[in-house]
Amino acid sequence: MGDLILIERLAANLIDNAIRYNKPDGTVQTETRPHDRMAVFRITNTGPLISPDQIDDHASPFTRIQQRIGSEGHCLGLRLAKSIAKAHGGNVTAVPCPDGEMEICVELPLDCPVFEG
Repeated sequence: MGDLILIERLAANLIDNAIRYNKPDGTVQTETRPHDRMAVFRITNTGPLISPDQIDDHASPFTRIQQRIGSEGHCLGLRLAKSIAKAHGGNVTAVPCPDGEMEICVELPLDCPVFEG
């Protein structure tokens, strides 16, 4: 349930960021599954190390904390994803992994009350 165009934009932005902020020849992995009445979308990449205190900077508009592949875009992917998830009653968390991966997890209610009817 929900606004399918916005949810598609959420996923597309996160996948785009995972590719752009990755190492050359790195990998991007995605997973979707239901869990506790939530739809869970998890994406990881093999980007450079990011310290936990830099995570909030990723959600700030027009802020780049690391180099990326390509030069297009305005650094709004994570911020936009968080806004879309919040509008659907969900949330987005971002966690840097010790080996350089970044893991982003989106949780959206399976029965989103915002867009029903």
